[in-house]
Amino acid sequence: MTSVKKLFELLEAVGRGSIYTDFYSDEPILRPASELNTFLPEEIKRMKKLAENSGSQYRFLERIFYKQAEFMENFTDNYENEVSFSCYYPTYRDMNDRQLRWYFTWRSKVRKGEITKTSLSYAFVYIYELLHHIGSQTAREGFDKLKQFYEEYRIYEPKIVRYMRQWIIDYVVYYDLDTSLLNEYVPEIESYIPILENCENADTDKLFDAVCAFSSYNIRKSALFKKDPQRVKDVMCKVYRHISYYYAKNRKKNLCDKLFGKKFSNTCKMFDAAVFYDRIKQKDRICTVNANLEYTCKNGSWTCKKYYGVVSKNRWLGDIMRTVDSKLRLDPSSGCKPIEPACDVKWVLAIIDEDIDEYNRECKINEARRISIDTSKLEGIRRSADITREKLLTEEEREEETPAPVIFGEMPLPLNEERSDTDCPLDEEETAFLKALLYDGHYSGKGMPSVLADSVNEKLFDMFGDIVIEFDGDMPAVIEDYADELKGIIKNEDT
Repeated sequence: MTSVKKLFELLEAVGRGSIYTDFYSDEPILRPASELNTFLPEEIKRMKKLAENSGSQYRFLERIFYKQAEFMENFTDNYENEVSFSCYYPTYRDMNDRQLRWYFTWRSKVRKGEITKTSLSYAFVYIYELLHHIGSQTAREGFDKLKQFYEEYRIYEPKIVRYMRQWIIDYVVYYDLDTSLLNEYVPEIESYIPILENCENADTDKLFDAVCAFSSYNIRKSALFKKDPQRVKDVMCKVYRHISYYYAKNRKKNLCDKLFGKKFSNTCKMFDAAVFYDRIKQKDRICTVNANLEYTCKNGSWTCKKYYGVVSKNRWLGDIMRTVDSKLRLDPSSGCKPIEPACDVKWVLAIIDEDIDEYNRECKINEARRISIDTSKLEGIRRSADITREKLLTEEEREEETPAPVIFGEMPLPLNEERSDTDCPLDEEETAFLKALLYDGHYSGKGMPSVLADSVNEKLFDMFGDIVIEFDGDMPAVIEDYADELKGIIKNEDT
């Protein structure tokens, strides 16, 4: 064969030196049969005959393509001249002989790992073959080849992305593969949807992450969040839950429908916009791809359940988060510069104001109930007390004394046990303050109510195991559960 090629090259060289070059263009005198334009491999001829006498090309397009693809599954070619090709929904029937030869030559190289750029229509024909797992022994092998081609060829032609991401999902569902193969092909943001749908029972940190995932306003970069992140998280989640409740009670659609569009099941075609022959009898099943995508097959028909809207960053939700940030900064203790709110919807503003006020009241109550005990100092106090006590004891008392077990902390008396005035550790001012709260609510002393309340709570804590005075806004009040007991200790002498 080598000597024949050399002969061809010699004859071509003679031809190029001919005196007739002014009348004839350069053209090889002799070529191997495989390189002649008129030469067509027998396999391609037989493939083309499969499509003859098949009736309407539109009715049988997918079936004819699949039959031809099956027939040509193992065919290879070595045509040297690239030929362009452009067609919508391209198949073998749309190619002329030279285009067919170039396609199978290019495909042969692709199967060897040499993925090079060619006309986009050729690439789609190859993708259609992979969707039928032509050239693959198993569906999983076909998936790997589809994925590899997608990852490499989209660099040459980004237009395939809009189609192939969906076709890859359909491939896994149609051939009943493990949906974990799709983790990189479905948006990670969609994993937060169930948290928003079940916000009432969601953990605060997880709910805050979900809200941030869909918010166009990045509150994590806020100066207020950096200074007091827990406050921002608590209030933002409180507001989101409240708005979700408002939509459920007052609107026809819920909050997630507002954010992402309506979620419903719709009839779908697998591998839509591809030339695909649905040849496999599917079993009835449900395939959950992720929180926002569920396929159901019943009697061979497919439905797809998802939010039919834009599942991405949301401007409306971002405006609410910015407005929460703005409102929280109005508190002088925030120490942050004010920013303009982004939401002007009256009922939303009312919810935000209400939730911030309620959160502040809860913080005050919790602060009033919080008692700090420095346990590191208790041991030193015990040792000092033992030394003092030892010095005060007489010899006789030391001999008569019997050791008693040391009990850490003294349990409060039962609530129904009577106490006398002599049990009360309060001083005169504290007693007058507590009496006023118990009986007529009018305190005319000179002490500050907040200071007196703290003092009373501290002194009576050992007796009740809890604070007895709390603040409702700025007004102190006796906790109702302890009112009767306190009246038994502090009598009203005017009655």
